[in-house]
Amino acid sequence: MRQILSHEEMGDQKPSQFLRHLNGFAPDIPDDFLSTIWASRLPPQIQAILVGQTEGSLDSASHLTNRICEVVPQPTKAST
Repeated sequence: MRQILSHEEMGDQKPSQFLRHLNGFAPDIPDDFLSTIWASRLPPQIQAILVGQTEGSLDSASHLTNRICEVVPQPTKAST
């Protein structure tokens, strides 16, 4: 549980893959708690879109988020 709360980041994974990854750490975690952690690790522009999505399952929200990520430009990180 501590690993989920403090260290896990989405990285290059699709949102649905990241959700499955988080769920693998603690499969018995309630969906509402998992949803809060998962959504908080998504990019801010995706969080802003997802906040209006209140209906449906967590799984359907993750697939919707995958589709959003395909069309919303992701911020690039500058490398030195």
